[in-house]
Amino acid sequence: MLGLIQEGVMLQIEFEERLGAIVGASECMHKLYRQVEQAGPSAASVLLVGETGTGKELVARALHQRSPRKSKAYVAVNCAAMPENLVESELFGHEKGAFTGASNRTAGYFEQANRGTLFLDEISAMPMSQQAKLLRALQEGTVRRLGSGTETPVDTRVIAAMNVAPEKAMEEGRLRTDLFYRLSVFTIEVPPLRERPGDALLLARHFASEFAKAQDRPPLRIDSEAARALASYPWPGNVRELRNAIQRGVILAKDGLLTLGELPAALSQRSEAAAESETPATPDVPAVEIAIPGMTVEEVKRRLIVRTLEATGSISEAARKLGISSRTIYNKMREWNLSPESFSGGRV
Repeated sequence: MLGLIQEGVMLQIEFEERLGAIVGASECMHKLYRQVEQAGPSAASVLLVGETGTGKELVARALHQRSPRKSKAYVAVNCAAMPENLVESELFGHEKGAFTGASNRTAGYFEQANRGTLFLDEISAMPMSQQAKLLRALQEGTVRRLGSGTETPVDTRVIAAMNVAPEKAMEEGRLRTDLFYRLSVFTIEVPPLRERPGDALLLARHFASEFAKAQDRPPLRIDSEAARALASYPWPGNVRELRNAIQRGVILAKDGLLTLGELPAALSQRSEAAAESETPATPDVPAVEIAIPGMTVEEVKRRLIVRTLEATGSISEAARKLGISSRTIYNKMREWNLSPESFSGGRV
């Protein structure tokens, strides 16, 4: 495990030198780094799929920096923030007099990103009628400004992103199927923070250093209690939520130390709940009927362990519920000639 983490940190440092602020050493981030390396130099469209706050725009910027277009424009657009009646004008531009208030010819985002990269975030929020025009622009390599009768050639690489599964968006009528296939030449899934073991603390230290430096303060240390809370919290808002939590913590921290008290209340509450759950108590075991009269202690043990294994389907989970070690259960199973595979595939 240590070797894997060291390899991940080295890979992350390598990517920081070439790609910027993507931070992570978990196995799923290894995969993402390699996908960026593979897709970056290509001119193909890329679709980024991930929950809100996972850092999809950072990945888009990394793809741009790895491409031959890196010296050209990078234009980022949030499709959900564009007024529906202005989407066409903003994407493709307009001619003078095309509509009330159009006093000048204006290039749209496609032309602004010509020979560069256009990042379209929350693509499924774009009206379906405009998705059809976007598809045509991608296929033909031309755009028509609103109010113009001629096509303007563009060489724009499009990277799109969405925070829901594409299949769900298509099923709900929020994403055209043909546009999906055109955009997803290369699809990259950006993992949520809860699926990136070890990365929360790595990111926390990165952000703590970043914010302390911005405030002209010495580097901050994160105490052990705060570190445990940061590592165990599920981060429903992903990296964005973590970043905001650390920014708040740096502002409140004293004596160069970030403690649990400076972090949001949700982390403190979860930490307290975890501590309470670790207090010795009656084991949380499934309700099972065990007849005691006439049974030996060994028979009671066997029935309790077997019933718990049947209820959980996992040796480690059964051990946790019974308050014993997994090794004890393995030893008993060998003693009783029981196979792990007998209980839901023998999950450990």
